[in-house]
Amino acid sequence: MMKNKIPLLLGILALTTLSCSLIQGATSSQTPTASFPPPSPIVLSNTNSANCLTPQSSPESVGLVKVVPAQVVGPLCEYVAQGSQVFVSWPEVPKGSIRVTFYFNTPQMMGKADVIGVDEDLTDGAGITWTFYGGVGSLYALSEGTAQHSAVWSGSITLTASKNAP
Repeated sequence: MMKNKIPLLLGILALTTLSCSLIQGATSSQTPTASFPPPSPIVLSNTNSANCLTPQSSPESVGLVKVVPAQVVGPLCEYVAQGSQVFVSWPEVPKGSIRVTFYFNTPQMMGKADVIGVDEDLTDGAGITWTFYGGVGSLYALSEGTAQHSAVWSGSITLTASKNAP
């Protein structure tokens, strides 16, 4: 009797795993699959005197996003006035990209970043206008091309709210 239940339990486990994968894929359709994991909101270290935490980026990432207006306080850290409208761009977006999705991720989001904008007209470069409401988080982008597995992540920067920023 037990021998018959083991294959049945394994089958149920396989179906449950498959259905969870399909559900997760359906609910996370905003994040296309790239060939490596996205930048993480997990902080590696506090490497500068400006109290700005250094974000983790994937080793295969390309370039960094830029924010204007912002006060650059380190190579991977920028201060922005809370509630200000900024232009977020990715100057090094890979050639052949057809869409760029920009993300903001805080530690409180536990890895589920907000999509803050999508640029599908890359003739003038990759960029969006966004209102920064505050907090501290990682800012990064994902480009997609027409070929399968052509998604590429940008490097991640830390964006921090500041009353003294431009």
